Amino acid sequence: LATLHINGTLGALTGGLSFGDGDTGFYEDSDDQLRVAVNNIESWQIKESEIQSSENSGIMLLKEGANSTFPTLIPSGGDSNTGVGGDNSDQLSLIAGGKGLTVNNISSGIQTNTTEGNVTITSSGGSVIIKLG
Repeated sequence: LATLHINGTLGALTGGLSFGDGDTGFYEDSDDQLRVAVNNIESWQIKESEIQSSENSGIMLLKEGANSTFPTLIPSGGDSNTGVGGDNSDQLSLIAGGKGLTVNNISSGIQTNTTEGNVTITSSGGSVIIKLG
């Protein structure tokens, strides 16, 4: 049987809600900042406006309205103006440096909002790579 532990100290899993053998659970790191730990390793940070990997360069999901130049799904938390956004239904914007390409289901290609420099589309190992600039 699993055991549920609830402790009262801030800042570590030992002061949070843990499961089983006590090395996986949730805790409040500081005021209004929730952390998720798995096997005693912090994996996720949850704040009022974002959910982010505990790695500084890890993925981030923002609680804001996306548009064609402002991403809310950010693959590298240290680069907040590069990621995925979109401001219309059935439309996806790939954003790099605050400038975006828009993909929609109306056409079979990619529509550009503003593109400065070159756009390179390559294929490698079964993946499609799109580079701006």
